[in-house]
Amino acid sequence: MLTIAKTNLATGEIVDKDIQFRNTLLEALHPDIKLSIGNISPFLNKIAKAESTAKTSKSASQRRTAAKSIVPLKKQAIAALNKGLGKYQLSGASGARKHGDFFFSQELNPFATYFPSAMGQINYGSILMTECLKIYAIPQLTILIVQDKEYRTDDCHGKISHELLNQLRQSEDFAIPANTPFQFRAGITNAWVAKGTLQVELNLPQGVDLVMPLSCFKGHKPTLGIQQVTSLKLGIVNFAQKRSVKTSYTVWQWFSQQAIAHDVLPINQLKAETLVAAQSDVKQLCQLVQAEQWVKVDEPEEECEEEADGKILSEILKHDIYGQLLEHPYVVRKIEDLVRRRWLTLATSGGINFSSFMAQPCPELGKLEMCISELPQGEYVGFRYPIRDQAFLDEVGKSLPKLDWLIDRKNQGVYGSYYDSKQRCNTKSQKRGNR
Repeated sequence: MLTIAKTNLATGEIVDKDIQFRNTLLEALHPDIKLSIGNISPFLNKIAKAESTAKTSKSASQRRTAAKSIVPLKKQAIAALNKGLGKYQLSGASGARKHGDFFFSQELNPFATYFPSAMGQINYGSILMTECLKIYAIPQLTILIVQDKEYRTDDCHGKISHELLNQLRQSEDFAIPANTPFQFRAGITNAWVAKGTLQVELNLPQGVDLVMPLSCFKGHKPTLGIQQVTSLKLGIVNFAQKRSVKTSYTVWQWFSQQAIAHDVLPINQLKAETLVAAQSDVKQLCQLVQAEQWVKVDEPEEECEEEADGKILSEILKHDIYGQLLEHPYVVRKIEDLVRRRWLTLATSGGINFSSFMAQPCPELGKLEMCISELPQGEYVGFRYPIRDQAFLDEVGKSLPKLDWLIDRKNQGVYGSYYDSKQRCNTKSQKRGNR
C-alpha cells in the first residue's frame, strides 16, 4: 500500500499525511517509489471565478479586470507546480488532476518512464495509480501483440487464454467469476504499461496466453508479434457487471431546458431539501451517512477516497450507540467533507444516476444488437458515456427512427426522460449469456 502526503502548494501546508493507494500498478512495478501530492486547487478556484466573472459580470470594468487576472493566475499555478516540494519534483497526474492534485516523485520519475510525452504523463498517469481488486505477478508468459480487430480484439480489448485464467484462479484469497470479462491494468517494469478489458478466448494460437492490441498500450508500445515476457504485473480493476453511475454536465448539456425542468429538477430539489433538513441536526446527518449510498461512480480511481470515507464513517457511527463521538474532530471533519461532496454531486449530476454496463465486442451480434443478461429482451436506448457532442445524438436519431421525437433541433437538446429504462428504441437486448 502506498501512503502519500498531500501539500497545498499555495500555502505550503500539509493537508493530509496519510492518503492511501492500495494495489496500484505503480507500487507493483516500483515497490520502493517515493511520492508526494501537490494540490493547486486554490489557484484553480481563483481561475474559475475569474473566468466566470469575465463572462457574466454586468460591469464592464469587472469583466476587464477579471480577464486580465486569468493569465497571471495560470502562471502562478504553473510556477507552483514547477517549484516542486523540496526534493520532490513534478512527475505526473491521474484523474484527480481536475481537483488540483498532481504527483511529485523523488529520484525516479515513474510517469516519464512509461509515457515519453508530458501530455502522456498527465493524461495516462491514472493507469499507474488505479486501485485494483487484485494484482498478480506472473513470472513468465507469451503475449501476442496485434493490430486492433485481429484475433477478435478491438479498441483496448484483448483476449486471455483459458489456461492462464485458470492459473489465476488458483489464488485462494480472490475469486474470479466464470465467463466474466474484466478491466485490467498491466505492466513490465521500466518497459510498458497497458489498460483495457480482457475476455477469455478458447481458440487462441497454440502457446499464447494473452492477445493484446496496440491500442491497449499508452506511451511506450511493444513491437507486433509474439513476445516472451517475464515478470508481468496484471491487475484486475473491475468485472463486467451492472453499475450505477453518476451523471454530469457531459449528459445534461445536451438536454433542453424544458426537459431539465420537467425530469431533473424535481428529483434534485427533493434530495437537496433532504440534505438541508439533515444539516440542521448532526444526528440526522449521521443517520444520512449510514442510510445513503454516498458513492456511485464509473471511475473508481477518482473517488475511492470518498467511498472509503463514507464506509469508515458509517461503521464508526453504527457502533457509537450513545452518540459519544458525534463531536469528535475526525467525525465532524469527515461529515463536513462528505456533505460538501454531496452538494457538489447534486450541482453537477442533478442527483440522478443511470445504469452502466461494460460493453465488449462480439462479432456474432448484429448491428444495433447488444447482449446484457440482466435485462429482458426488448428495445432500449444505449449510448456511450461521456457523450462527446451533439453529433452523437443526431446519429442516434438517424439510426433509430423512433427516437426522432427526442431530438430537439432548435434548442440542440433532448426532450424526455432519456435516462429512464422504460424508454424504448430499436436496439435489441438479447439474452445469449454473459458476453
